[in-house]
Amino acid sequence: MQVHWHVKPAEAHDRDELIQLWKQFMCEEHEQDMALAQTPADDTTDQWATRLEGQIQQGKVTVIGNDEQLVGFIGMIDSDDASWVPTSVAYIVDIYMLPHARSFLAFKQLIEGFTQQVKPRYTQVWTNIAAQKHRVGALLSRLGFTVLQDFEAPGMKDQCYLCKTIRENDSRAGVPAALAGFFDSIPEPCPMMQE
Repeated sequence: MQVHWHVKPAEAHDRDELIQLWKQFMCEEHEQDMALAQTPADDTTDQWATRLEGQIQQGKVTVIGNDEQLVGFIGMIDSDDASWVPTSVAYIVDIYMLPHARSFLAFKQLIEGFTQQVKPRYTQVWTNIAAQKHRVGALLSRLGFTVLQDFEAPGMKDQCYLCKTIRENDSRAGVPAALAGFFDSIPEPCPMMQE
Protein backbone atom coordinates (compact mmCIF):
# COMPACT_ATOMS: atom_id res chain seq x y z
CA MET A 1 0.00 0.00 0.00
CA GLN A 2 1.45 3.34 -1.03
CA VAL A 3 0.90 6.20 1.39
CA HIS A 4 0.45 9.70 0.07
CA TRP A 5 2.29 12.24 2.15
CA HIS A 6 1.64 15.98 2.33
CA VAL A 7 4.58 18.38 2.33
CA LYS A 8 4.12 21.90 3.67
CA PRO A 9 5.89 24.68 5.52
CA ALA A 10 5.85 24.00 9.27
CA GLU A 11 3.39 26.01 11.33
CA ALA A 12 3.39 26.97 15.00
CA HIS A 13 0.98 24.14 15.89
CA ASP A 14 3.53 21.59 14.52
CA ARG A 15 6.09 22.54 17.19
CA ASP A 16 5.44 19.75 19.74
CA GLU A 17 5.39 17.04 17.08
CA LEU A 18 8.60 18.42 15.57
CA ILE A 19 10.32 18.30 18.96
CA GLN A 20 9.39 14.62 19.29
CA LEU A 21 10.71 13.94 15.77
CA TRP A 22 13.94 15.73 16.63
CA LYS A 23 14.38 13.65 19.82
CA GLN A 24 13.93 10.47 17.75
CA PHE A 25 16.45 11.82 15.22
CA MET A 26 19.02 12.47 17.98
CA CYS A 27 18.51 8.98 19.45
CA GLU A 28 19.17 7.43 16.03
CA GLU A 29 22.25 9.62 15.56
CA HIS A 30 23.66 8.39 18.89
CA GLU A 31 22.95 4.76 17.92
CA GLN A 32 24.78 5.19 14.61
CA ASP A 33 27.76 6.69 16.42
CA MET A 34 27.96 3.48 18.46
CA ALA A 35 27.11 5.41 21.59
CA LEU A 36 24.32 4.35 23.87
CA ALA A 37 20.95 5.46 22.54
CA GLN A 38 19.86 8.32 24.69
CA THR A 39 17.29 11.05 24.68
CA PRO A 40 18.86 14.47 24.28
CA ALA A 41 19.35 16.40 27.51
CA ASP A 42 16.59 18.84 28.42
CA ASP A 43 18.82 21.88 27.89
CA THR A 44 19.76 20.64 24.39
CA THR A 45 16.09 20.07 23.58
CA ASP A 46 15.22 23.53 24.92
CA GLN A 47 17.92 25.14 22.75
CA TRP A 48 16.66 23.30 19.67
CA ALA A 49 13.04 24.20 20.48
CA THR A 50 13.98 27.88 20.72
CA ARG A 51 15.79 27.72 17.38
CA LEU A 52 12.85 25.80 15.92
CA GLU A 53 10.32 28.50 16.83
CA GLY A 54 12.39 31.10 14.98
CA GLN A 55 12.86 28.82 11.99
CA ILE A 56 9.11 28.17 11.76
CA GLN A 57 8.35 31.91 11.89
CA GLN A 58 10.91 32.54 9.13
CA GLY A 59 9.67 29.73 6.86
CA LYS A 60 12.82 27.64 7.35
CA VAL A 61 11.21 24.31 8.28
CA THR A 62 9.38 21.97 5.92
CA VAL A 63 7.38 18.99 7.19
CA ILE A 64 6.01 15.82 5.66
CA GLY A 65 3.12 13.82 7.04
CA ASN A 66 -0.41 12.63 6.59
CA ASP A 67 -3.64 13.60 8.31
CA GLU A 68 -2.65 11.78 11.53
CA GLN A 69 0.97 12.69 12.09
CA LEU A 70 4.16 14.31 10.89
CA VAL A 71 6.74 11.76 9.79
CA GLY A 72 9.67 13.95 8.82
CA PHE A 73 11.14 17.40 8.43
CA ILE A 74 13.86 19.55 6.94
CA GLY A 75 15.32 22.48 8.86
CA MET A 76 17.55 25.06 7.23
CA ILE A 77 19.68 28.09 7.94
CA ASP A 78 20.87 30.91 5.71
CA SER A 79 23.30 33.82 5.78
CA ASP A 80 21.18 35.54 8.45
CA ASP A 81 21.89 32.59 10.78
CA ALA A 82 25.55 31.85 9.93
CA SER A 83 28.08 34.14 8.24
CA TRP A 84 29.71 31.20 6.41
CA VAL A 85 26.51 30.48 4.42
CA PRO A 86 26.46 32.42 1.12
CA THR A 87 23.56 34.86 0.67
CA SER A 88 21.81 32.89 -2.08
CA VAL A 89 21.99 29.51 -0.28
CA ALA A 90 19.42 27.61 1.76
CA TYR A 91 21.60 25.33 3.92
CA ILE A 92 19.89 22.15 5.17
CA VAL A 93 21.04 21.45 8.73
CA ASP A 94 18.45 18.85 9.77
CA ILE A 95 16.70 16.23 7.67
CA TYR A 96 14.86 13.31 9.20
CA MET A 97 12.09 10.81 8.50
CA LEU A 98 10.63 8.20 10.85
CA PRO A 99 11.76 4.67 9.92
CA HIS A 100 8.28 3.46 8.89
CA ALA A 101 7.93 6.35 6.42
CA ARG A 102 11.32 6.03 4.74
CA SER A 103 11.27 5.36 1.04
CA PHE A 104 12.85 6.99 -1.96
CA LEU A 105 9.49 8.44 -3.03
CA ALA A 106 8.81 9.98 0.39
CA PHE A 107 12.36 11.38 0.59
CA LYS A 108 11.99 12.79 -2.93
CA GLN A 109 8.65 14.35 -2.03
CA LEU A 110 10.16 16.01 1.07
CA ILE A 111 13.21 17.35 -0.82
CA GLU A 112 11.11 18.61 -3.74
CA GLY A 113 8.56 20.22 -1.41
CA PHE A 114 11.36 21.96 0.48
CA THR A 115 12.95 23.09 -2.79
CA GLN A 116 9.67 24.64 -3.97
CA GLN A 117 9.25 26.36 -0.62
CA VAL A 118 12.68 28.04 -0.72
CA LYS A 119 13.05 28.59 -4.48
CA PRO A 120 11.69 32.17 -4.47
CA ARG A 121 14.34 33.24 -1.93
CA TYR A 122 17.44 31.19 -2.82
CA THR A 123 19.28 29.93 -5.90
CA GLN A 124 20.97 26.89 -4.34
CA VAL A 125 20.45 24.31 -1.62
CA TRP A 126 23.54 23.06 0.22
CA THR A 127 23.89 20.43 2.90
CA ASN A 128 26.43 18.18 4.50
CA ILE A 129 26.33 14.54 5.47
CA ALA A 130 28.73 12.46 7.49
CA ALA A 131 31.25 10.94 5.10
CA GLN A 132 30.17 7.40 6.04
CA LYS A 133 26.46 8.00 5.24
CA HIS A 134 26.66 6.65 1.72
CA ARG A 135 22.94 5.81 1.46
CA VAL A 136 21.84 9.40 2.14
CA GLY A 137 24.49 10.66 -0.29
CA ALA A 138 23.20 8.31 -2.97
CA LEU A 139 19.61 9.48 -2.42
CA LEU A 140 20.60 13.13 -2.65
CA SER A 141 22.66 12.40 -5.77
CA ARG A 142 19.60 10.83 -7.41
CA LEU A 143 17.76 14.07 -6.67
CA GLY A 144 20.32 16.25 -8.45
CA PHE A 145 22.77 17.12 -5.66
CA THR A 146 26.46 17.17 -6.57
CA VAL A 147 29.60 17.30 -4.48
CA LEU A 148 30.50 20.82 -3.43
CA GLN A 149 34.23 21.36 -3.89
CA ASP A 150 36.43 23.63 -1.80
CA PHE A 151 33.98 24.24 1.02
CA GLU A 152 34.00 23.25 4.67
CA ALA A 153 31.70 24.50 7.40
CA PRO A 154 33.51 25.68 10.53
CA GLY A 155 33.86 22.97 13.17
CA MET A 156 32.56 20.14 10.96
CA LYS A 157 34.87 17.14 10.50
CA ASP A 158 34.60 14.18 8.12
CA GLN A 159 31.73 15.64 6.12
CA CYS A 160 30.73 15.47 2.48
CA TYR A 161 29.24 18.75 1.24
CA LEU A 162 26.56 18.69 -1.45
CA CYS A 163 24.77 21.35 -3.48
CA LYS A 164 21.93 21.69 -5.93
CA THR A 165 21.03 24.67 -8.10
CA ILE A 166 17.29 25.30 -7.84
CA ARG A 167 17.03 28.61 -9.67
CA GLU A 168 19.37 30.45 -11.96
CA ASN A 169 20.42 33.95 -10.94
CA ASP A 170 18.06 36.48 -12.50
CA SER A 171 20.23 38.56 -14.81
CA ARG A 172 17.60 41.31 -14.62
CA ALA A 173 17.74 41.62 -10.85
CA GLY A 174 17.14 45.22 -9.94
CA VAL A 175 15.20 46.03 -13.14
CA PRO A 176 11.90 47.68 -12.19
CA ALA A 177 8.93 45.37 -12.70
CA ALA A 178 7.37 47.87 -15.11
CA LEU A 179 10.36 47.48 -17.45
CA ALA A 180 10.78 43.72 -17.14
CA GLY A 181 7.97 43.04 -19.62
CA PHE A 182 9.51 45.48 -22.07
CA PHE A 183 12.60 43.29 -22.41
CA ASP A 184 10.44 40.24 -23.05
CA SER A 185 8.70 42.03 -25.93
CA ILE A 186 11.89 42.72 -27.90
CA PRO A 187 11.98 40.19 -30.75
CA GLU A 188 15.03 38.03 -31.30
CA PRO A 189 17.12 39.13 -34.29
CA CYS A 190 16.28 37.44 -37.52
CA PRO A 191 18.84 34.67 -38.21
CA MET A 192 19.41 36.01 -41.76
CA MET A 193 20.37 39.42 -40.39
CA GLN A 194 23.12 37.91 -38.23
CA GLU A 195 25.23 36.90 -41.24
